[in-house]
Amino acid sequence: MRSRIHTLPLAAFAFAGLALAALPSHAAAQQEQRQFSGYIPGRCAVASRVIDGINRHDRRDTTRFTPERDTLFSATTASIRTCEAAYGGATTEPTEVLNLARVQLLTAQDEAAIATARRHLGTTASRPAGERAWELYLVVSDNLAGKPARIDEARKALAELDALGKPAAGVRTVAHAMMAGAAIQRYDDATMRTETDAVIKAWKELDEEGRMWRAGVLANALVARANAEALASGGDAARAVIDTARGIVPPAAVQARALVDGAQRTLENIDKKGAQLEARFWYNVGPAGTALPAPGRVSLIVPIYRPCSGGCLSMMDGMRRITRQFANQDLDVTFRTRTYGFYLDTAPAAPLAEAQYDSAYFLGDVKPPGAIAIAETKYSWKPDGRRTNEPTTDDQNHPGAGVLLVDRKGIVRYAAGGWNSVFEARITELIGRLLAETAASP
Repeated sequence: MRSRIHTLPLAAFAFAGLALAALPSHAAAQQEQRQFSGYIPGRCAVASRVIDGINRHDRRDTTRFTPERDTLFSATTASIRTCEAAYGGATTEPTEVLNLARVQLLTAQDEAAIATARRHLGTTASRPAGERAWELYLVVSDNLAGKPARIDEARKALAELDALGKPAAGVRTVAHAMMAGAAIQRYDDATMRTETDAVIKAWKELDEEGRMWRAGVLANALVARANAEALASGGDAARAVIDTARGIVPPAAVQARALVDGAQRTLENIDKKGAQLEARFWYNVGPAGTALPAPGRVSLIVPIYRPCSGGCLSMMDGMRRITRQFANQDLDVTFRTRTYGFYLDTAPAAPLAEAQYDSAYFLGDVKPPGAIAIAETKYSWKPDGRRTNEPTTDDQNHPGAGVLLVDRKGIVRYAAGGWNSVFEARITELIGRLLAETAASP
């Protein structure tokens, strides 16, 4: 498969992005023109992602899909147009044609982007189906990665890819998995189910070696669907998807099968009585105290990490939105972690000293909107000097579940290995439904 883009040192892109924010528009345009001089479409495509990342710094709410925010920053778009002008907005290099189409998508030149991609595909008509399949896959992925995604154009290219049949089965497996992921992000459950079925169909057309090669794609698609089904339709629907996955993912595909088996353990927590959250140290406790999940209240229990960065910060923003939305209602949000026996360069650290360090860090810097529960990690040493951690009580009570949502009756209604910002709106909706329920026995 052809490399999708040409690379350039990130510092150049970062400088260009920072210039946009720091300089007057005329001076910025001059600076960009010099900075982008000699660029090609591939470099501009890379620059767009880096510059947009700089512009979105500390704007993590974009991890939750909302159509109106699924666009590039205006400053990013302006920089891409300047970059496009630096190379003249055209290219004669065959390896750069699809990069040109990407730049056109990013600057909302949809008709030009479609024409450019079609022109490129026209040059591949005589190639073997396997080679043409990868070109069609790139068109699918480019349209799905657009801001906003061009779903209709992606579908058209995917239909052409499917028409190539069995010789393109491996690529079709990947492309349909990508379409299923896009459907999950947009809460389009009907398309999610159709596309994951298409993943299975394409995967089954592969020979034994090909199935092993694409087993991870199959497993990831089915596990993602199971997690979505858990929120859309409940535990039984999610477990049915995992049962299907266990029936077709080969045991010899060790990593793929481990992913499926792990999801099965996590989803088994749903619809069961939630055990009391046990921790040795508690901080910032709310009205329910430390008896969580509390009878008559809804509990959302999520992991917290030291240091809290990346996905942890995205989760923290989500928790703040959720607690604001359900302020003064019967919802408890609890962040759980554990001791590790060290912090910074202090090792070994006594559990109390580590917990005090954690509480100062979390409450002082991260400011989670809920209680912090810190379990003590018991551990032992092997003869060869390796340390073995014992599972905490919560690990044993709820295996594989980093996230738990428990209803007023103490029943687990959602469980996941970790927080996924894509599901924030679904989880928020489920919390609303659970708060509307009564705590009366059935």
